[in-house]
Amino acid sequence: MLWLAVCAAPSAHAQDVAPSTTEPQAGTAEQVQLEQARKLFEEGLAHVEAGNWVEAEQAFRRVLALRSSPVVTYNLASALARLGRLIESAEMLRAIVRDSSVDAATRDPAQSLLAEIEPQIGSLTVRVLGNTEGLVLRLDQRTLGAGELIQAISVDPGVHAIVAERDGKALASEEVKVGGAAPLIAEVTLDLREPEPVKPIAPDLRVSKLPSEQPPRGAHADESSVWSSPWLWSSAAAVVLVTVGVVAVVALSSGGDPEQADPVSGTTSPPVIRGRVVGEMP
Repeated sequence: MLWLAVCAAPSAHAQDVAPSTTEPQAGTAEQVQLEQARKLFEEGLAHVEAGNWVEAEQAFRRVLALRSSPVVTYNLASALARLGRLIESAEMLRAIVRDSSVDAATRDPAQSLLAEIEPQIGSLTVRVLGNTEGLVLRLDQRTLGAGELIQAISVDPGVHAIVAERDGKALASEEVKVGGAAPLIAEVTLDLREPEPVKPIAPDLRVSKLPSEQPPRGAHADESSVWSSPWLWSSAAAVVLVTVGVVAVVALSSGGDPEQADPVSGTTSPPVIRGRVVGEMP
């Protein structure tokens, strides 16, 4: 496992920074909140060092609930990437990169991590056949836009469940694996069409000849007819064998349906993210 390297400039440490005129006064509610946020941030860094990514995520989220900070946002995005939650991580990293007020010490690592995880994000296309009126589509318990016959969705690597519901009743469902050993691009079709009624088969009303109407045995048969020739049937058997051989060669050389080949293969399972912790909470 690749460990995150803690990158902290001397000026970023709280104990090395002189109190500013905007620093909250000691004992005020704002100062207490700031100290609590810094304590939680340190706990998050400790969880990162131990490789406890779930606990690190929780700690950094609690910090952001108390104080907004690009540094904390980056560290949270890094923990989410390690947990395989690439979609949410990428959204946070894009926000950091777009923010011109973020310094290069945080923006550059965010750009590098974003470039690493974006190629690992999967794509799932959901197709619906049939009536979509009143239909609700859910992807892993998340509601998708209704009324669209085709939807392309970005997804994290892993197994995903798609369910089509109407009036609270599941009409169709499907599971699909994206990324890892499976392709990063997948498609699912949910068929909601009513089955067509089976048409009854009409009885065979053809009338066969009565025994008395059959030509007498041997009346029109020629014992020397070409149909009774053993050479004819031997030649026909040879033609059948040659034909079967040709079909077998074609089937073996076809190599399968090229459309069934994986369009894009996943790269990692689970993804290995090389993000690092940046600085210390300002």
